[in-house]
Amino acid sequence: MGNIMSLFFYICIFMLASAHFSLYRYKQKTIHTYGLFMAVLIPSLMSGMRYQVGTDYGNYDYIFTLVRSSTWKQLFSRGYLDVWEPGFKFLVKLLSGIGSNKFIFGMLCFIPLSLIVWQLVHNYSEYHLTTVYTFFLFFVFPMSLNLVRQFFAVAIVFAGMEYIFQKKIWKYIAFCFLAVLFHASALLAVVACFLWDYKKEEVNKKFTGIILLCFVIFINVYNYIIKYIAGFITFFNKYEYLGINSMRMNRDLYVKILILLVLFLFIKYIKQLNNRYMFFVVLYALAVIIGFTGFTTPFFKRSTLYFEFPIILLLGNLPEIFSGKANKHIARGLVCILGIAYFILVCMIIGDGNVFPYRIS
Repeated sequence: MGNIMSLFFYICIFMLASAHFSLYRYKQKTIHTYGLFMAVLIPSLMSGMRYQVGTDYGNYDYIFTLVRSSTWKQLFSRGYLDVWEPGFKFLVKLLSGIGSNKFIFGMLCFIPLSLIVWQLVHNYSEYHLTTVYTFFLFFVFPMSLNLVRQFFAVAIVFAGMEYIFQKKIWKYIAFCFLAVLFHASALLAVVACFLWDYKKEEVNKKFTGIILLCFVIFINVYNYIIKYIAGFITFFNKYEYLGINSMRMNRDLYVKILILLVLFLFIKYIKQLNNRYMFFVVLYALAVIIGFTGFTTPFFKRSTLYFEFPIILLLGNLPEIFSGKANKHIARGLVCILGIAYFILVCMIIGDGNVFPYRIS
């Protein structure tokens, strides 16, 4: 199908999934469970049925086939398929014994998406989650069609982020290291735990300033740091290519800068609502700073996803700053429109991730 039909298809899929997600508010367990299950299943089916959608689709299809033909002993032999993290290899091998490559694509969407939905419903119930989930589907989910492993890692990190607010820092770090088994870039997410003041339950201003400064310096010397780490730690050898500079397009960064500026316009109201919201703003600011590396490599800026993801909670619940039921409904509609506009601009017009057009084999 062409781009316009693909856009219509994506919007229908995402809105249908969001409509089912809205059933989470029902107290009747059958309706509640059905709604959440379908909210996860619908996008997962779309992910599993696709063909040549996503820049790395061909690479993953090849990986799945290669893992399927390998024995368990070969799979974890030293140096064999070392380019993929052990958690990912283990899961793909497990899934390859159950179904085809399309089944694996679908399950590698279904599992992390289930984790995200469970986290939203159980730990962020005070948020307007239907708006949050709708915004997520248009703003974040499309990257799962390209960055399969990293989407899995991002979901794990997000699942552990609640422990930061619960003052259970080691549990959050444990989740980060679990995510590293699927994508080594998840190690960077450990930084987030230093941004929160556990005693005052607010953003740690001192450490935030230091970390922001460090990240500004980092984006100018990251290639040297990566080469050093890759030469020092064998596990990271495969990521040495991230230090190679080349001129790249980075147009989606301008959109993210614009969103950050909008957040700063509402910063006064954001501070009044919830201290956690400021934490999400700081994380997004880090994501924007790291995003500048996209001008020299398209790979390293993907690590921004760990810091960028929680913004769905802030933007999805931002309408609560308005008084009056009608104003809140209008604001929620505008947030959903913002998500759709971002999806059209970044994914369809700019072509980020190669998710257009949608194809089925």
